Amino acid sequence: MKRLLATAVLAICMAILMRSAFAYSESGQATSKELAFTVYLDDKTIGTHRVSISNSNGKSEVITEATFKYSILLVPLYSYHLMTTEMWRDGCLTRMTSRTDDNGDDYFVDARRSDDNARFFLNTQDGSAEISGCVYSFAYWDVELLKADRLLNGQTGQYETTSLTPLGKQPFTFGAISTLANKFSLKTERFEIELWYSNEGEWLGLQSTTESGGILRYVSTHLVDRLHTGEKKS
Repeated sequence: MKRLLATAVLAICMAILMRSAFAYSESGQATSKELAFTVYLDDKTIGTHRVSISNSNGKSEVITEATFKYSILLVPLYSYHLMTTEMWRDGCLTRMTSRTDDNGDDYFVDARRSDDNARFFLNTQDGSAEISGCVYSFAYWDVELLKADRLLNGQTGQYETTSLTPLGKQPFTFGAISTLANKFSLKTERFEIELWYSNEGEWLGLQSTTESGGILRYVSTHLVDRLHTGEKKS
């Protein structure tokens, strides 16, 4: 089961942030945002992904927690828990701390930008490294950030080569849920992820095929609530 989920999980469980999170509101007040997703493997619910975004004094803090559990006939086959904190300033990642339990395998990331902003120091279970320039994570919440040609994986600490392709307006459908949205494809050397966004830039969900052929999906709980409310009103 671990092999079934590992490839998609490595990149999917990153901190969640929208570009609006990099700035104050027009009134100059601090802002905050909460995002929540239900996670499915094929049609089976396996967990949740929750994110808290806060902005203060020109900086942004993003806290992400993801928990997955997969069982068959009440027999636990796979468990996953990730907790990540990211700090952003001027559109660049300045700090990342991450701890992951991937079915008993532990991962960590402890990274920070240098005082002169020229380097990004990275420590993981595999050792230490330096990255030059502005660093971005897998920021699914912001399509502009995903246009970077390399993104930092918050679980493994790998600095991965990526490419983003717009696919136009397409239906985002899961079960009885369906809405027209802007679709994108994000590719790395190891996997491909499909992403959907509203016209306002809100991240609605994603889909990825695992190595064993299972379909891993994220569906925004806010989207589900809005659609259900609209159905009741009509």
